[in-house]
Amino acid sequence: LAIASIGLALSNLLPIPILDGGQALMLLFSILFGKFFPKSIQRTLMYLSFGLIIILTLYTTYKDILLWIF
Repeated sequence: LAIASIGLALSNLLPIPILDGGQALMLLFSILFGKFFPKSIQRTLMYLSFGLIIILTLYTTYKDILLWIF
């Protein structure tokens, strides 16, 4: 259970905008350059990263099903 929790925590720190690592990266950007991302860009990045996560989840599930069948 601890290994699963550590794995989940580390994957949550990936610099993908929908995850915490992406939020930290955008915050770091705003601190370094003194301005925030516009809300429209933030929203677009969130939608794109959510789509990426869904695609990766579906791909992984597909590969797991193929391994289970064959």
